[in-house]
Amino acid sequence: MKKARMRQVFEHFDNEAKVFDESVLKSVPYYRQMIGVIIEMLPFPRQKKVVLMDIGTGTGNIAYNLKTAFPNSRLVCLDLSPKMLAVAGKKLARFKGVEYVLSDVAAYQFDRKYDAIVSSLTLHHLETDAEKHAFHKKAFKALKKGGVFINADIVVAPDKKMQAVNLAKWKDFILKSSSPEFVADRYKKYLAEDRPAVLLHELDSLRKCGFHAVELFWKYYNFAVYGGIK
Repeated sequence: MKKARMRQVFEHFDNEAKVFDESVLKSVPYYRQMIGVIIEMLPFPRQKKVVLMDIGTGTGNIAYNLKTAFPNSRLVCLDLSPKMLAVAGKKLARFKGVEYVLSDVAAYQFDRKYDAIVSSLTLHHLETDAEKHAFHKKAFKALKKGGVFINADIVVAPDKKMQAVNLAKWKDFILKSSSPEFVADRYKKYLAEDRPAVLLHELDSLRKCGFHAVELFWKYYNFAVYGGIK
């Protein structure tokens, strides 16, 4: 990843930590529904002592839902921003079995085996498809047999006209609860900081790593939830 761009990403989220929960509901279409899909697609008994990892924990929204759904789980929360993790720590304070890791996702090396690795609104910060594929390979190796990888993220269409529709629908959604200035700011950050991949390329990458039952679980224009099983 380009260091200057990742520094910009870091500063953006570190500065936005206190208002992220409000901002994400305006910026990401049906964000709560996306989280619900992640939880629903984890194929474990709710009381099982699973080992889970949340990549790009942010303020802990998905982590909170993971611990609520799987109260006996061991959960590792990884994020680039210390301020984000501080907010997450407060949100998850009532739960036991939560560990926090401050790291850049590209540099992070898994040090244990997981039943599931989930990621949200994070991997699109990796610069190239090759970097995303390298992460998919690391995640595959870090999963137990039968383990699950799920990613909720922003994606791009393989065609310019389709992508134009995606972006128009995204902006329309943001405008429902925000000003044109907020929309312009979000789009400016998108162009400067984000490097989303074509969805079909992501699914192919997972298959090439060895994942089976690779599936698109949910999609709203340029946002998707997808994954596979080891």
